Amino acid sequence: MIETEAYVISVADGMAWVETRPHQACPNCDPVHGCRSLSIARVFALKPQQYQVLDPLHSQPGDQVVVAVAEQALTRSALLGYVVPLLALFFGAMLGALMSELVSVVAAVAAFLGSLLMIRQYAAKYRGNAVFQPVILRRLPQQRRCVEKPCQLKKNSANS
Repeated sequence: MIETEAYVISVADGMAWVETRPHQACPNCDPVHGCRSLSIARVFALKPQQYQVLDPLHSQPGDQVVVAVAEQALTRSALLGYVVPLLALFFGAMLGALMSELVSVVAAVAAFLGSLLMIRQYAAKYRGNAVFQPVILRRLPQQRRCVEKPCQLKKNSANS
């Protein structure tokens, strides 16, 4: 499972909306060049990202949690979202090139759009499948964060 930390924003009917932020540097980072994955995450995620996830723990808004998704689901999604359209574009162009340049361009675009429609149907078919749905694994013992209204954070009872 691939995990990340998140804050619960809202909850309803066994689902939760969580907000993720680029993670902090881990102890495995290169001490000279820093964390490359953190640098990349900060470039592409300029603002916090929100996702809907399964909530078997009945979390509350403000809880800091660990959210996970199965590696198989992430790999399959990446394959569908990036590799399939690229291959369709390539093969459409190759088949069309047997006739003319114009047919090659039209075939490439048609194959690309066809692959996007296929991916959309595949995604709709598996949308409710729990295997592909991120899930809250556990709560973190840190302080609650105020989400909807200003409040004061409570001290952790272990630190009192």
